[in-house]
Amino acid sequence: MGAFMNLRGSQIGDVHPRWPSSSILPPHLRPTLGPARLRACWEGHDLVWALGVREPMPAGPVRRHGGEELFLAAFHQPTPVRLASGMAMAPANALIAWEPGTMQEYGCADRVWLHSWLHLRNPAGGLLARLAGLPMAAPVPLEDPGAWEGSLIELHAELSRTPSDALVVHALCSILLRRIARSAQPAGDGIDEVDRLIRTDPCATLRLTDLAAIAGCTPQHLCRSFQQRHGRSPIALACDLRLAKAALLLRGGASPGQAAAACGWSDRRQFTRLFRRRFGSAPTAWQAAGPSSG
Repeated sequence: MGAFMNLRGSQIGDVHPRWPSSSILPPHLRPTLGPARLRACWEGHDLVWALGVREPMPAGPVRRHGGEELFLAAFHQPTPVRLASGMAMAPANALIAWEPGTMQEYGCADRVWLHSWLHLRNPAGGLLARLAGLPMAAPVPLEDPGAWEGSLIELHAELSRTPSDALVVHALCSILLRRIARSAQPAGDGIDEVDRLIRTDPCATLRLTDLAAIAGCTPQHLCRSFQQRHGRSPIALACDLRLAKAALLLRGGASPGQAAAACGWSDRRQFTRLFRRRFGSAPTAWQAAGPSSG
């Protein structure tokens, strides 16, 4: 913990840095933010690079020409941000996720502003975001900003342990991303219900006829409509998510055989072929990178 810049609370307007009562953390674990905001960086961790809670920024936008990390930022007041469609005003308590390598621009030009943010390293961060179905460069309303901040604090607490537990860190990040993605999902129709079902458990045995029954249409109509809306067929989405999960298991120390079985493949050669096509290397090479405890 530490102050990152000399800004008094009076300069932040009507945004108070006291810890919200809605935090998911019990009171004895909530920090007193006061004039010192939470910010930390982990240079050697394989998933989390850095995070910040309610960091005050001076007037003026931030422009980043795309780093190597997945970047998520929630803004505590209406803030101009760059979306997929161009610059727009994000409402208060909205979160934006930017993919690695994309233009990131955000911040108020005429006043001090606050944001809470998280940098996740690739490839693990991108895989978790894909599994969660997290929308990119689009505002996601946070129904409970305190829960988002509480998740960041809990993640910071685990990463500050010596040593931290890589499995706990990955689980906390996965839960955080899934909660955000859930907030972004509209009620939808049968096609979206199939998408949610696949993303909830991509390794389950999913027959196209069963998915079509859930969507209330024929298998042919489901594939055509799903492709138009989501850019690929239901089976292709499930395969991509299963491969993403397998990649995370391999990075966590699982053997190729264990990862294949856990993600629904009985044919190791088929799994290896699909994995190599998706990630450009064999599962054994991916596993060799190994986990990092931070």
